[in-house]
Amino acid sequence: MQRPEDRTSATKYTPRARAMRLADRCALGLKSLVDLLLPRRCVACKAVLAFHEYYVCPSCAMKIAYNPVSNWTLNYRITQWYDIRELQRMAAYTIYERQTEVAYIIQSLKYGRRYSLGPWMGRLAATELVATGLFDGVDALIPIPLSRQRWRKRGFNQAELIAEGISSVTGIPVWSNILSRKVNNRSQTRVEFWERYTNAQSIFMLTSHVDTTAYSGLHLMLVDDVMTTGTTMLSAIETLRQLDGIQLSTFCWAWTRLGLYHNGNMPQLDFRITPG
Repeated sequence: MQRPEDRTSATKYTPRARAMRLADRCALGLKSLVDLLLPRRCVACKAVLAFHEYYVCPSCAMKIAYNPVSNWTLNYRITQWYDIRELQRMAAYTIYERQTEVAYIIQSLKYGRRYSLGPWMGRLAATELVATGLFDGVDALIPIPLSRQRWRKRGFNQAELIAEGISSVTGIPVWSNILSRKVNNRSQTRVEFWERYTNAQSIFMLTSHVDTTAYSGLHLMLVDDVMTTGTTMLSAIETLRQLDGIQLSTFCWAWTRLGLYHNGNMPQLDFRITPG
């Protein structure tokens, strides 16, 4: 004779639970139909994505080079600016090189109007890096702002979208009203080092409502999509240094490998920008 505990029975649901379950099934069915009629494609190689895949196919995901730098307080980037006492950590999720999967992902976000790609990039990086302690003690994420002209043309700030993705994983708030851009310098993608350095000087300012004494003891992390020479980031750092008693860190979704200049030697520059 079968014991009562051995008998199987159908799972019981409340009316509300049944309605939600039906809605979930309808949503899955609708997603399958949409994928059939308008297949989603990998932003890098344009291959058709499977039902459970988002934005990047497994083949391209495997080619995203995870940044080997694991010491956020001492690496080849942060040692450039060793004399900035407020600077605590500098980090990136991956390495940027032209005509690679990483470049195609960033281009799709910035120029392909793939808005939801930004938060996904932030979540991907934060999920991977949160265990390294990169975000420990950080009080707020500060996206590198766009000029008003570029923001109107693009419709969004890609750094802010990435920061929102990081925030969804770490719980760190995004403060987009601290910095503003006062100079609309042209795109830095194909600009040489020396011109980048000139273009980036004093391009940011604190917004008018900011009290420079109200942030003492806070650890602020600047967020951007790509860092090349770092001059834009440095200009933002110099502006935030006007806030009394803060600590600063930076995060970029990707940064370039530092190259050599002028017969194999890095230029000896004072990277600190004097407010003008």
